[in-house]
Amino acid sequence: MPIAAAQTVAQAGISVTGAFMRVKPKGAQSAGAYFVVSNGGSSADSFEGASSGAAPDITLHSMTMNGNVMEMAPV
Repeated sequence: MPIAAAQTVAQAGISVTGAFMRVKPKGAQSAGAYFVVSNGGSSADSFEGASSGAAPDITLHSMTMNGNVMEMAPV
């Protein structure tokens, strides 16, 4: 599957890196995009949501590896 170009965005100590999205397969009801959010600032921040003109709604998940198994959890 083709992959959309990776992008990096940074502002006020917060950076979003490694952003990419695979093209949604024909007939699929949803798609996935992936990115890493980092806080390089000296104080804590909170991630409150996301929006896109390309989708009516967005659900955020964190991902961790448990051995060879990827686990996702709602943020």
